[in-house]
Amino acid sequence: MNNDTFNHLRVLNLEGNQIEHWEEVNKLGQLPSLEQLSLYGCGLKNIQVKEKSFSKLSKLSLSNNKISQWQHISELDKLLMLVDLKMCGNQGLEVPSNETFTQWIIARVGNLQILNGSEILSVDRRGAELDYLKYNGREYLTALSQLRSSTEHKAGGIFIPFILAINSWCKLQRGTKGISKKLPLTMEVQKLKVLIHRLFELDSSELNFFSYSPKNPGLYIPLDNDLRPLSFYSVEDGDIIEVKNSSV
Repeated sequence: MNNDTFNHLRVLNLEGNQIEHWEEVNKLGQLPSLEQLSLYGCGLKNIQVKEKSFSKLSKLSLSNNKISQWQHISELDKLLMLVDLKMCGNQGLEVPSNETFTQWIIARVGNLQILNGSEILSVDRRGAELDYLKYNGREYLTALSQLRSSTEHKAGGIFIPFILAINSWCKLQRGTKGISKKLPLTMEVQKLKVLIHRLFELDSSELNFFSYSPKNPGLYIPLDNDLRPLSFYSVEDGDIIEVKNSSV
């Protein structure tokens, strides 16, 4: 087979070949036309993508391998054209739940549009990234340049902490004034603003809302869409919502 044939190769299936190490896969990275690659059941233990390799690869199957570290999944973000990924059956990747497994892959591979045959909607990506940041907040605070630090949030202006409980009673407090209310996580941000206005006589149009978890102090997530429910921002039992004047 001559080099010209390889240069026009678009689809390659290596299913079942015991490759084990990604160094062997990297040898395919300079194929200029390769768009689809199946490495199903190849016994792969790692992923280490070379920069500027696999320039046209858009579809990749890595199911039923032996990948066990999440930093290897992050390597796939170097595949700039990758939009369709199959990643089932890698039992060594530890996660709290199957749902979390899907979310963490979406959060780590920025260009994905399809994962394990399911389309990734923009709302799915937003939720996955928020959940991922929340779970791994301490490690990824430096990546959140768009979010203000805890000190900035609390410096001057209006500061109102809200302790939330899922579909249960929560305490709304401003200074020494406290009121208990039942806030379901289906409540939209807009309705929460109306509630704040009624309880504390504040102009919600001049307020910014942020949620954070005591588990990850300093990791603030802006509640930036009035039409989204609190659950969209992964607010959970024991989380805190802070409100401050937007002019500060």
